[in-house]
Amino acid sequence: MFQLNIFEHGVLKCTSQIGCLTWLGREYNEAESTKILKPYQGTDPKGLQCLRIAYVPHSDHTISRWSLSLIPIDSERVRIEVAGKNSYMIDGYVMESLKPIEFKLPVKIKDRNFLFVLDPIEMKPRVDDDDEVKVLDVKPIAPFSNYASISLDFEDTNSSQSMNDLSNSAQIAPLVNRLDYSLKSNGNLDVTVALKMLEGMLGIIQSAVTDVEFFERAVQVMVNLLDLDQGWALTLNKAGEWKVVATVHNSRSDQPFQKVPNDSLLRKLKESGQSVWMRLGDQNLTRSEILIGLSESVGAPVLSPSGQVVGGLCGIKFVDDYYSNSAMIALNKSRSETLTELRVIIMQILAGCVASGIAHLTMKGERDQLETLLEQYFTKKVSERIKKDPNLLRGSEYEITSLFCDIRNFSRISSNLEPDLLLEWLQESLSSISECVPEYDGIVVDYIGDELMAIWGEISAESDHAVRAVKAGFAMIQEIEQLSEIWKERLGGTGFSVGVGINTGKAFVGNIGTPRKLKFGAIGNSVNLASRVQGVTKYFQCPFLVTHHTWLQLHGQFLGRRIGSVSLVNIPEPVDLHQVFPSRDPDKVQLCSLYEKALAFFEGRQFSEAAAIAGQILNTHRDDRPSIILLQRAIGCLIDPGSFSKSVIIQGK
Repeated sequence: MFQLNIFEHGVLKCTSQIGCLTWLGREYNEAESTKILKPYQGTDPKGLQCLRIAYVPHSDHTISRWSLSLIPIDSERVRIEVAGKNSYMIDGYVMESLKPIEFKLPVKIKDRNFLFVLDPIEMKPRVDDDDEVKVLDVKPIAPFSNYASISLDFEDTNSSQSMNDLSNSAQIAPLVNRLDYSLKSNGNLDVTVALKMLEGMLGIIQSAVTDVEFFERAVQVMVNLLDLDQGWALTLNKAGEWKVVATVHNSRSDQPFQKVPNDSLLRKLKESGQSVWMRLGDQNLTRSEILIGLSESVGAPVLSPSGQVVGGLCGIKFVDDYYSNSAMIALNKSRSETLTELRVIIMQILAGCVASGIAHLTMKGERDQLETLLEQYFTKKVSERIKKDPNLLRGSEYEITSLFCDIRNFSRISSNLEPDLLLEWLQESLSSISECVPEYDGIVVDYIGDELMAIWGEISAESDHAVRAVKAGFAMIQEIEQLSEIWKERLGGTGFSVGVGINTGKAFVGNIGTPRKLKFGAIGNSVNLASRVQGVTKYFQCPFLVTHHTWLQLHGQFLGRRIGSVSLVNIPEPVDLHQVFPSRDPDKVQLCSLYEKALAFFEGRQFSEAAAIAGQILNTHRDDRPSIILLQRAIGCLIDPGSFSKSVIIQGK
């Protein structure tokens, strides 16, 4: 039903709610002049009852008596046909005497000084809507269900053995026996048995479905097998919205092409998760009107392996074709008049095939993605764990240790190299430090220019991930020291080194790419902090720094000193940093002890004591940058105590 408003020269002349076949045209005769722009019941030239609206007088022969027909399809669509000799402008489209065309409301139709506006009417759902849409009693089966476990709920009371005992191996044999029993005992075909037999066959079909064109194929088979006027395949997204992915129009049908199935049918299909069917056009209509609008629609759900509705197959069949010529009318008489329950069952079987195809293709895609990722990123131990639990790749929050390793003075050195030599040096350097990651069961995540990112943690099932990351960091520094000697001459007599920054904390680990391009990685504040720590190694001129979170997880396995508290760009809270050393050299042990003593004096505002110890350190370690910075801060606070800050503010990344 829709609202029809007729304007003449911009003035509203007529308003009517249209719920059946409606004809617009000129007066039938002069005696009808009192009915101009006043809807009334009538009979069209084919003897069908209709609503008639004459909008021009009998003398205006430019307009036919039966010029324009309007047939409401549902609350959102209308079928329009120009039957007269004149043409109409419909939503900017010139429509002449052609086959009927379906339009989505609202629609504007213009004829000279007249404007016909068709607006949808918001209607509250009927209380008995559920009664109009019928639901198949037998539920569909999700892909990869155990078909051998289908319950037959049948036992021959006249026999000592149940029907289930008639076959021990074949899945279908018990169903065939039951079907045979039902036919012999009462001569009737048990539809439920037929369904279960076909679904048993479906279990075999589903094991081999790989055809990527299954959507189009399934709809074509459905339309041909059930003799439908049109069929659709749809998908249902997580937001509960339907999308048509394939549609087939029966070449023998003269019915207009429709873009989407009936809304009520789709709503019931989604709500029930079962096959449904309904008859449209038989609500409060006369027999003549039924012949115009009567159609039957059917839908079957496409289920995911978990049993959720992810799509559907839908079809429509018109009982009588109002617009058919005589040849088509003869053909229609040979066609079945209604969609039976058995047809719904067959559609459910086809929907199951589609569900199987989707499931198989999804699994194949996931396997291909998995193999590609495993080859690119992971150690054998991690790969085996992911193969057992592919959900690890989809992403989750883990506690990890993130490492960033950056080549020092890369820009200065690369500016003096030819492109081919630069590429060779960079590749050899990154390859060298990359090998240190899987050696300690880590995962190389990314390369950002001359920087490497790697992670360790719960995803690799290692509880000592912080220790492994630190060991890998020392291995990287050692590898670069050796590589620097090899490349020193080719780099113009200049050596190079790396800086390593590490942090431990929670992060999202998994696919951080897009459906089009997968990318395994880790994101989160803890990862950002590790990157900032690597940058701070340049400021303190320390090759290896870790955060306090990581330091606590080392449990004293490495020598180290607390450098102090630093404020970093885009990190809200100050961070305590520690420098770690690869061995417990007595000289380094003394350095760490003296430095932490000086730092404690400084943070306790005992600036003279802090400056004295920092100066003592520099007598034997003149290039120790952390001690130089601490001495400068202590002297500054002696001059201006108000300038004291516990944290070093680091500008830039």
